[in-house]
Amino acid sequence: SGVAPVCCTSDFTLEEVKQLCAKMDSSGSLDGTAEEYVYGGTADWRTDLYQDECSRIPTHRESIDLIGSFGAKFTPELKTPSVEMPYMNGAYTQEDYAQQMIDEYVEAGVPPEDVWP
Repeated sequence: SGVAPVCCTSDFTLEEVKQLCAKMDSSGSLDGTAEEYVYGGTADWRTDLYQDECSRIPTHRESIDLIGSFGAKFTPELKTPSVEMPYMNGAYTQEDYAQQMIDEYVEAGVPPEDVWP
């Protein structure tokens, strides 16, 4: 009790993430149970309408395909890592991380003018 939970995507494999259900960001009181923390606290201006569905978390490439299917443009956001870089025993740098994101747009055939970093 009284400890703010921390969960990093680096704690999971892609296979594990693909088994999770996507959920709108929220948080409840730290005095309750883990379930109350995760499923409580939805902001008044948001909805819980879809909370009983289990939408799957897309990969970045899957999100490119979905957004592209609507003819929309892209505004990627490269987060600062919460893990020390270089990651994975020095084999994965911040530059590698940025290049991987760019490569996914190139591989998907997205024109550079459709990506607004």
